[in-house]
Amino acid sequence: MGHFQSLDRSEFLSAVEDWRSGTMTEAEAVRFKEILRNDVHACQMFIEYGDLLTHLALEVPQQTASVDTLVAGTLNADRRSWRRSDWMTFASGLLLATVGAMLMAVILLSPPRSRPIATVRDVHSLHSQQELTGLTVNAAIPKAFSAGTILMENDELVLSDSNLFVTVEFTSGASLLLQGPATLIFKTENSAELKTGRALGSVPASAVGFTLQVPSGLVRDLGTEFAVDANETQTQVSVQTGEVECELKSPLTAPLKSRLGNGESVRLDVVTKSMQVLETPPASLDQIVGFHSGIVGIKGPVRFSPEPPPRHSDRKSIVADTVLVYPERRNISVTTTSDRLVFEAVPSTAAEDSPVELQFDSVSSQNPQQGASPETLHADCYLIRLKTDDRKTLHLTGSVAFRQEIIGVITSSARLTATDALLNSREFADDFLKKPIASRGCEANTDIVEISPDGKTLKFTLRTGGGGAGDEFRVLVRNPSAKELEGSDAL
Repeated sequence: MGHFQSLDRSEFLSAVEDWRSGTMTEAEAVRFKEILRNDVHACQMFIEYGDLLTHLALEVPQQTASVDTLVAGTLNADRRSWRRSDWMTFASGLLLATVGAMLMAVILLSPPRSRPIATVRDVHSLHSQQELTGLTVNAAIPKAFSAGTILMENDELVLSDSNLFVTVEFTSGASLLLQGPATLIFKTENSAELKTGRALGSVPASAVGFTLQVPSGLVRDLGTEFAVDANETQTQVSVQTGEVECELKSPLTAPLKSRLGNGESVRLDVVTKSMQVLETPPASLDQIVGFHSGIVGIKGPVRFSPEPPPRHSDRKSIVADTVLVYPERRNISVTTTSDRLVFEAVPSTAAEDSPVELQFDSVSSQNPQQGASPETLHADCYLIRLKTDDRKTLHLTGSVAFRQEIIGVITSSARLTATDALLNSREFADDFLKKPIASRGCEANTDIVEISPDGKTLKFTLRTGGGGAGDEFRVLVRNPSAKELEGSDAL
């Protein structure tokens, strides 16, 4: 564009060509916009130039002379004709130029429109099923915020209540489960900024590379499930499965990077400019990881483990002074009636393909009563275990609250053994048979396992003696199918 300051046709035409071809620099583009906004004559030339290009393309495609030469000649002829035109022609041209200038200003100066990049998949409040306490979108309380709500680029979602959980799914397929207090800004279809709070990310193969910016750096997914606890100075990252790449922000030097695998955790600290490997996952992540697995509350000496239960031959890993809750199998298809259940879709671990019928030892009041028609449900299975060493005797009382209704509880030793291969794995069952541990199940008179009236909380009292004794039982909890979730309210 050079130093174009006036209506010199050759330079102006050259500037228009630069704009049309995209070779104009940023400074030249700013100057060009100023000319179009402030000089009516220049704007009219710009519009007529575009009309002429269209005319040449339609009427004289065989023309071999350069476009610039043709346009310059035409505009020179137009200049002589402008002197002979009357005031009405001039007024019409002025009006056209003004309208054109206004349109150009709108097009060139209008900010880009936000794009939808995520959808709310689930909203859950532990203390209220009716009100969205402590939730804002772009500093305003949303009139409607439920499953299906669209979130746009640069939207800011704030959860100020620790009892509030929101799951959002990005168009890339990645999802984030947030626990308040938290602030999340949506960036692109496959990235977001977590300014503060706890989040658990689940990223399928289609969204590998999902990036979560945090105050101390960023977390880049490499195909995994990971948990993050972020504040202004520190960010703690724990990998549940797969791999992530962590990057510590450093304004003066190249950022520090670290790749984490299954079960590994790290702390990013911008104050000390350090990246510290942690031996155990941060305790602050226990609740959001538990909630992800369907557990919304634990009371008493009870601890949730995100990992499946260890084998019985691994004696040290199953001995603890607390009751341990393990997730086993997810989304099992079962048919229940009264105190019976039939597993209809067990993934080829059973000896035969035919359904396997077992009995519950305790049945939720929410389930069909005696004589009712059978009901087919999807369920998640959990193993709850208390094992002590040879020198300890424990008497523990606690409870576990689930997001969904409990279908039933299996407490007898024989039924636990019968369901090992069905609800855990064949390897788990074979391992137990090779090296059994005494006192399986909850069959002593001092053991109490009961389901609350709402069908969602399991209360228990377990007593174990010396000699390596222990108690354990299985819980089946309703898992709504995709069809059920689509037709239900978020709260």
